[in-house]
Amino acid sequence: KGGRVVWLLAKLDASFYAVPDDRVDSYILLASSHDGTMHVTIKHTPIRVVCWNTLSAALIGRETSVRIKHTRYAQNELKAAHKLMGLTTKSMEQMHELVDVLLSRNVSVGFMRTFVEKLFPSVRNREKRPKNKHLEPLEMLFVNETNSFPGMQRTGWALYNAVTEYIDHSWSTKDATYRSWFGTGEDLRTKAIQLLVNQTGE
Repeated sequence: KGGRVVWLLAKLDASFYAVPDDRVDSYILLASSHDGTMHVTIKHTPIRVVCWNTLSAALIGRETSVRIKHTRYAQNELKAAHKLMGLTTKSMEQMHELVDVLLSRNVSVGFMRTFVEKLFPSVRNREKRPKNKHLEPLEMLFVNETNSFPGMQRTGWALYNAVTEYIDHSWSTKDATYRSWFGTGEDLRTKAIQLLVNQTGE
């Protein structure tokens, strides 16, 4: 946006392996704007190394994010962000536990189709019922080599990573500027996790 929005990503000394060769690293993101259009935002952001996919921290809770208004007292309020650093180890542990749950979820063809429809509801003609336009690209990403490491094929973890890869790199939307860390993209990640954990859609 012509330099109006700026961000900084700092890697932390914390990571885990979902399965061998599939590492998730831990980062702190700081984002702000020079024109006052967004708060100063500091948040914990796990990222999957193998394809640089952002994994939403919203799934863990608001304690992994701090927002500060643009006021003359903002400098003092930045001290509140220090508490976030102490929570990152805990949130990575929670993330690891969540990944283990997703790895235990098997994804059938029927679930895949209903999952995509719930995540990206389409306007369907009752007579023709065209296929959801998001289904085919997500199916291709679901079986992509980066989502097919031994132990993760056809699981909720593979499908979640297909969703994050789609949002980060392929999805065409007006919200594209912030889709990796904020807004609609983050909301979709959280919804995807809820559907996968609850196995709703079959």
